[in-house]
Amino acid sequence: MLILLTDAYPNRYMQAPFVIIAICALNLISWLFVFLLPDSPFVQTVTELLNRGDLLAAVLDMLVPEELFFLLINMMGLWAFGRRLEDVCGHGRFLAFFLACGLVANLISQTYFGSEWRLGISGAVFGLIGAYLLVFPKGRLNMYVWVRSRILFFRIRYEKEFIFSVWWLAIPMLMIQGFLAAVASAGFYMAHFGALIAGALIILMFLRPDAFARVRHRVPV
Repeated sequence: MLILLTDAYPNRYMQAPFVIIAICALNLISWLFVFLLPDSPFVQTVTELLNRGDLLAAVLDMLVPEELFFLLINMMGLWAFGRRLEDVCGHGRFLAFFLACGLVANLISQTYFGSEWRLGISGAVFGLIGAYLLVFPKGRLNMYVWVRSRILFFRIRYEKEFIFSVWWLAIPMLMIQGFLAAVASAGFYMAHFGALIAGALIILMFLRPDAFARVRHRVPV
């Protein structure tokens, strides 16, 4: 069992990723409500809003996970790939970027699945992976690997092969989600990879001026 923990480098501009913490907290709280109080007025209202299929429903979809496994794996990806992205964007711009990636994935998903399929936060997380590839082409990731009841710690350094290594991490995560969700449609995978590509294409619009200059001149951020 492979658990991706976090990027090994420290933040440059700020101390804490408050937006990521807030998103994780909202997802956890909403899942607890759905799991513990499925018949409560709050859950019924949220369900009705999600079924509307409009812009508000697409945003809520990123904050109301359906399954605990999807919550955990997406929070893991959000923290690992999003912490330093929030640092180089700033809180407000990072939130806008995160929502944009999620909306792109949701739009592709709606095109293939209609209103019957909820993509959740995973599309936005794949947008973060695409942005991470562009902004941090070299890096180190801290990982925990659980093997035969033993937890091993690894620090993996990425150089030229970094882009292939992140794809190696992203593809299994996507395949696991598709398998557990019993989804084998091309639309499911296209929505996630569409968000990944969108994240790489639009991230420069959301960077701090200093971070943008560093990326432009290929200086480590």
